[in-house]
Amino acid sequence: MNISELPALNTWIGTACELSAVRDSQALHNPNTGAALVESRSSSAEQVDRAIALAHETHQAGTWEELCVEGRVPFLLAFADLLDAETEAI
Repeated sequence: MNISELPALNTWIGTACELSAVRDSQALHNPNTGAALVESRSSSAEQVDRAIALAHETHQAGTWEELCVEGRVPFLLAFADLLDAETEAI
């Protein structure tokens, strides 16, 4: 697998995906071969602050907590489908 075939390391804030802002000086490596796989990136402090603020706001709203199990199932199945679609990349 070439480094160009792997997705960039992203930061998710709510439902939005954005490139992690901090370019690290290292790469992530294949543990079996030691080959560099993808440039390592990290979320910036500002990205982390926004993610925490949104998570707190969402938690305070109580939307998920108030949703019955049957109401949660479609969201969890949709998430599972998204993960399944990325199995090869993961």
